[in-house]
Amino acid sequence: MEADASPQTRTGSHSRPFYLFAAAAVCFFVAGLALSRLLYEGLFPIWGWMGRPIPALATAALIALAGAWGTRQAIRHGGPSTALAGLPLLINLVWLLDPVVDPSRARFLFAAGWWLAAAVLAHLTLNEADRRWRWLGPLFVVVALGPVYLLTMSRAVGAADAFEFQVVAPQLGIAHPTGYPLYLLLGKLFSLLPLGTMAWRINLASAVYAVLAAMVVFRLGLRLLGRPLAALAGAVTLGLLPVYWSQAIIAEVYTLHALIVVSALLLMLRLIDACHAAADGTVRGGNPGDLRHAAGDRKTMVALAFLLGLGLTNHLTTVFLLPPAALAIVLNLWPHYKRKRPDISRRRSLLPLAFQLLLAFALPLLLYAYLPLRWAAINGEPMGIDRFIDWVVAGRFQGALQWEAWLRDPARRQIIARLFLDAWGWLYLVLAAAGLVWLFARQWRAVLVLLVTAVGFTFYALNYYVPDLAVFLIPAHVVVAIWVAAGLAALADLAGRSNSNTGLKIITSLLFLVVMLPAILATATRWSAIDQSGRDGGETWARGVLALPLARRSAVLADSEKIAPLYYLQQTEQLRPDLDIMVLPDEAAYRVELDARLEAGQSVYLARYLPGLEGIYHLRSAGPLVEVSREPLTEIPDDVIASDQLIDPLRLMGYRVEPVAAVDTNAAAIALYWTLDRPLAEGERSPVIYLRWAGNEVIVNGVHPANDTYPVNAWRPGEIVPDFHLLPLPDPPCDEPPCDTAIEVAVAPRFTTAANLDWHTIATVPVAPRPGPVGQPRRAYFDGFALGGIDFPTRARAGTTLPLRYSGFGDSPSFMLVPPHALSSLIFAADAAPPMRAEPGAISRSDGIPLEAAAEEGRYVVVALPPGDLMAVCGWLKMPTTGCAVAEIDISGIPLPDGATNFDDRIALLDMEVDWGAFTPGGRLPVTLTWQGLAGMSEDYTVFVQVLDAADQIVGQVDAWPVQGTRPTSTWRPGEIVVDPYIVQLNPDIPPVSPGDVYRLHVGLYLLATGQRLPVVDGAGNAVDDKVQTRIVFD
Repeated sequence: MEADASPQTRTGSHSRPFYLFAAAAVCFFVAGLALSRLLYEGLFPIWGWMGRPIPALATAALIALAGAWGTRQAIRHGGPSTALAGLPLLINLVWLLDPVVDPSRARFLFAAGWWLAAAVLAHLTLNEADRRWRWLGPLFVVVALGPVYLLTMSRAVGAADAFEFQVVAPQLGIAHPTGYPLYLLLGKLFSLLPLGTMAWRINLASAVYAVLAAMVVFRLGLRLLGRPLAALAGAVTLGLLPVYWSQAIIAEVYTLHALIVVSALLLMLRLIDACHAAADGTVRGGNPGDLRHAAGDRKTMVALAFLLGLGLTNHLTTVFLLPPAALAIVLNLWPHYKRKRPDISRRRSLLPLAFQLLLAFALPLLLYAYLPLRWAAINGEPMGIDRFIDWVVAGRFQGALQWEAWLRDPARRQIIARLFLDAWGWLYLVLAAAGLVWLFARQWRAVLVLLVTAVGFTFYALNYYVPDLAVFLIPAHVVVAIWVAAGLAALADLAGRSNSNTGLKIITSLLFLVVMLPAILATATRWSAIDQSGRDGGETWARGVLALPLARRSAVLADSEKIAPLYYLQQTEQLRPDLDIMVLPDEAAYRVELDARLEAGQSVYLARYLPGLEGIYHLRSAGPLVEVSREPLTEIPDDVIASDQLIDPLRLMGYRVEPVAAVDTNAAAIALYWTLDRPLAEGERSPVIYLRWAGNEVIVNGVHPANDTYPVNAWRPGEIVPDFHLLPLPDPPCDEPPCDTAIEVAVAPRFTTAANLDWHTIATVPVAPRPGPVGQPRRAYFDGFALGGIDFPTRARAGTTLPLRYSGFGDSPSFMLVPPHALSSLIFAADAAPPMRAEPGAISRSDGIPLEAAAEEGRYVVVALPPGDLMAVCGWLKMPTTGCAVAEIDISGIPLPDGATNFDDRIALLDMEVDWGAFTPGGRLPVTLTWQGLAGMSEDYTVFVQVLDAADQIVGQVDAWPVQGTRPTSTWRPGEIVVDPYIVQLNPDIPPVSPGDVYRLHVGLYLLATGQRLPVVDGAGNAVDDKVQTRIVFD
């Protein structure tokens, strides 16, 4: 029997690696295919040949052979289980089997596959207790998160607080309350780096803090769980959360706050570990009753106190670490206190320790001396104790903090729950809950400290009414990440009880891959939404504005968006240092500032919408700004092209054209100089301006002159009003561009349909092709053309003209809109493939053509046909055909429920509930709006809810992003329903309600940057209003 068994055993030992090599070769073959597609799509069209079957399969075969050889070497040194390391490479099948071209997603998944493979290989090779995990784990965290942050980080100025930090930190200035001295001092160090733009350097600081925080999460998880892969999963899933990732690539305080929070938790955990030893009677330091127990514990407490004080100089919510820190210290001291001998001396009592802790806590708070010192240096006056205290405690924001909101506002609980669910998803939350329970059974003290931490920060967010609420939950997310790691450890513990050490390693590796997969796939999907690397932060616009001939030492009053690039360029590049550029808290403050400066004789320009100026001041465009003046303009400037066109009731006196606008290189700019030709008749509606390129759709669709701020009925006789407009550049309408294209204008009452407008030609502009790429990436070769991108709507109304834009190399193809059943007659196998190459130095250019939509509703396909012979290759590993289907579109009306209101085919208002029974002077009127997203949007629209009396006076108003600012419209998915509650504070001066009183409620949406409202459209798509209203007549 033994003689027979030996050959079988030897045969088995040899056959098993063969199958392992074959399985590994398959995994590496998939990676090779992924590499060939990456080269084809990423280096298109130069590497177009890599999309053909022979080069792609040859590349994959070479990678497979190399992978099989590497697997053989790994098996020799680490055993057969190491062959499992190639399994994560199969993640590339997710995008290899998807025809959609998305280079960012492809690159990330390709890299993620190799990262997962390396992590699994390390786990299968090393023991979990191997000390090398202490540096290897953090290295894996850096490799995972560092490239993600660097590749998605903007080099340009940010918005809101981010822009402020980018300006203030390099100058050691004063930031908004609470001052953030620690962040500013560290930011100053990063500003000294000899790399990138100033904005990028300060952004880089946030990325460094974020990576360091994730590294500490790994160390904490490793210490708490003893399982490296579980700790690594918790750290990386935290780093890939959208809210965490978004803060890691902008200049903000929250990743530094996360670093301080998790570092404090690590110190608390050390104290908890010592508490275990004390509870078991194995107290260090010799005497079990000595309150001066282990010097290491005392140092840990002092370090913790110092870190908490330091954290308060970065973000005041560090105060919510005080309860868990106190709990950790008490848990650590309690066993010693219980065993204290009666004869212990006072020197050994708690008093010296308490003194050390208070001193360590207070010492870093001296950083707040930065504020009065720098205030005096910058402003030339003392800060004063009252202002200092108000600044540090953020007195101006105290109104947003309502400690009873968790009791009286059920919407807050729903918002917090949604923010956790949106961040983690059900899978991770269930895993975290399991991890919490499993860990509590083993280390209840540690769980208690973590739970107190998470509850404290969540409670604060629950009661804080701000739009960016999600960032205040980041410390709670840190705790959830630890519980996710514990959940993975629990699963591994449960599954590995009856397995050998090798079996446990394999099971843990597979569970690690399963847990990481949702986070990695979600990151690949949301990459383009979070990526800021291609954004210019409005710097192009701001450079154009600062190049305008604005009056010397004038003031520019900007909104919270436009202030950022203007002030950043002024401070970092010293552009127009003579200008006073400022942002103010509300319209009343703007009006006071405007009146005072005009009264002092200073020129004032507006980079924001400010209502109520017409009829008091004279308004006129100064580029995209609005100049406010006490005197009218009566002569046109010398550089204006004179004109004399009557466009009743206005007369065009002249114009100025920029073929490519300085403030927007994708648009032409035109400034029209109007005057009133005749007074408006009684009851005549004030006309508005319409503009278009000749023969194209209306672009400027009914706005008042001077950037939609100066209605014609407010003009004085003889006054000349400059009126600036941007017109997105059209595609050249001729075969040999550049081509002269006419700009046409019409003057008519608002909401006049395009068919009823009387168009007048003003000027012609030379239009040349624009550089590519455009729209969604496409990769297709035709005979004579390589298609790189296409931009086409996904839905349109029947009978409308469809704008199709594309980019690529070579001669333009032809496009057709056909029903799906006609594809077989247009696209079929070709005899040969076109040449898959590009000329040296070829430049991608874009072009466009209008396609006439079908008269009948249904699904249609856009087909591209080659400009030469009927040969095309429509993507990676595609066989030659006669043409390519490059886009799809639904030709249909916008499906809306009965009674819904359509806002420009983008948003529908489904329902509006108003509790008129709560209408009392000074009362709070509940209003609940129900919206539905109709199309994807990149804009964030502000909702306005206004209550008006019978005299059209506003007696209550709310302007906010939906759902208390937490659901901006750019995040809405088509078809998604959003319930949006409001509380409208009513004017206390309105009279008590009596029978017959009439009040109305107006609801609408507008862009804060322009003040332009989203129009309400009818079934044919014509604008009919800019609001929805309801009225009530009280009994």
